[in-house]
Amino acid sequence: MAALHGPTSPIPTPRSRSLPWDRSSFGESPTRRKPRVFSVQVSQRKHGVVVALRGELDFDSVVQLHEVSERELARDPRTGPLVIDCAALSFCDSTGISALVRLYQQMAVRQRPLRLAALPDTLARLLAVTGLDRVLTVYADVDAALPAGQGGGQGQEDRAGAGPDDPAPSKERQTT
Repeated sequence: MAALHGPTSPIPTPRSRSLPWDRSSFGESPTRRKPRVFSVQVSQRKHGVVVALRGELDFDSVVQLHEVSERELARDPRTGPLVIDCAALSFCDSTGISALVRLYQQMAVRQRPLRLAALPDTLARLLAVTGLDRVLTVYADVDAALPAGQGGGQGQEDRAGAGPDDPAPSKERQTT
């Protein structure tokens, strides 16, 4: 009688597939890929603070965004907006989205508006699919997100109630 189990042939294993969201599938092995770069640059403006994000906002980098935003909010008690410039953001995962929502909540407690500017199309679609485009205020660019006198404001009140010197969201990416 033949044995049901034995060392006669190895069990075939399926080849790993490249999934569209798997960053290692783009010609890089996970052990040899280059370190991802993320940076945050803060610029103080007369009526607000601009935080420019560059690189990938993900699990590894949200701590850096959180630390910078906490430091800026503690240092700057003004009521002007905090503008997150996403023009150089190349990737944002669910952890990054959660960090933006958490930052929005922290700003609302302080009665300061959070504004997102220059979203990449993929991030804009993600916010639309999740319904966050109805919560987070999005502007076409940083100049449109800043209050009048700092780059294209129209003087309407913002959702977070910062005041009459704040511009309305741009028509291109307006969220209501």
